Order: sequence, then C-alpha cells, then structure tokens
Amino acid sequence: MPRPFEKFFGDHEVQHTCLLNWGQLENGNLLRAAEEAGFEAIVTVDQNIPYQQSLKGRSLSLIVIRSRSNAIPDLMSLVPKILAALEKSVPGTLHVVA
Repeated sequence: MPRPFEKFFGDHEVQHTCLLNWGQLENGNLLRAAEEAGFEAIVTVDQNIPYQQSLKGRSLSLIVIRSRSNAIPDLMSLVPKILAALEKSVPGTLHVVA
C-alpha cells in the first residue's frame, strides 16, 4: 500500500515493509519476520496471503484490504473499517476489509 497512507492509522505504530528492508520477503517469511519483530498485525492489499499462508498458531493477525485500487483516495473510505479491524484483531485471525 502507499507509504503516505500510514498517517491515517491514528495512534497505531506503522512500519512499512520497504523501510524495514522486507520488500522482497515472500509471504511466509514476511509473517515470520513480523512476528519475530513483535508486530501484532499486518495490514496488506495482497489478496493472496490468506490462501497461501495459514494463520493458525501465529502471534499476529492479518488484515487484508480489498479496494478498487491502491490509490489513497480509494483506500480512504476504508480507514474506519481498517481501524475497527485493528482494534478487534487477536493473534491468528484474518480480517478482510472491503
């Protein structure tokens, strides 16, 4: 998702994968790296992660955003739903926001 979108996450701490040098990590390795770093959730526009990776036993949750595009204007309407998903997420769960 676009880096400027991070500022709409309120009080949540946000780290973009490219700033962590995780941009080339594939899904399983990304989830593992995020867990090892202590992240509680991953918010992504990657629609394939839920089909490729099991969240069972994971120490983080996954929030998948389904939007017309990754452009900020299209994502903005989903901010309240994303924030609500972050608030109710628990380890090992998947939330799809559309």
